[in-house]
Amino acid sequence: SITHRRQFISYFEKNVMKTLTFSCALILAVLLSSKAQINSGRRIAVSTDDPKVREFANFAAREYARLEGTSCKVLKVVSAHSQRVAGVRYDLVVEAEVGNKKQTCEFEVLETPKKMRNRLVYWKCI
Repeated sequence: SITHRRQFISYFEKNVMKTLTFSCALILAVLLSSKAQINSGRRIAVSTDDPKVREFANFAAREYARLEGTSCKVLKVVSAHSQRVAGVRYDLVVEAEVGNKKQTCEFEVLETPKKMRNRLVYWKCI
């Protein structure tokens, strides 16, 4: 009958609109998520006064000393950058006392929250 046909068409139109609205919302969420992931890999300057930066600089100096068999004490954090990778990578430039000499050191520390430990993945002191 015509009434049933109209009810079916009305029901169909409402469901199509709901489906389209849901699909648009889903597409928008995916696009925003992918944009966030792209931005998350960007290298960002971090304050050298940030307590976490100081913590990572001191950690890097201790690890450097252990790995190189020498002493290493951070005198000043010159610059710091962070970048989201599989965790957060901190690129640090510090002035340090290595042995009895003042040197400039580059450290790269990887913070991995899942493993709950940090790793010194790159170091160079000149």
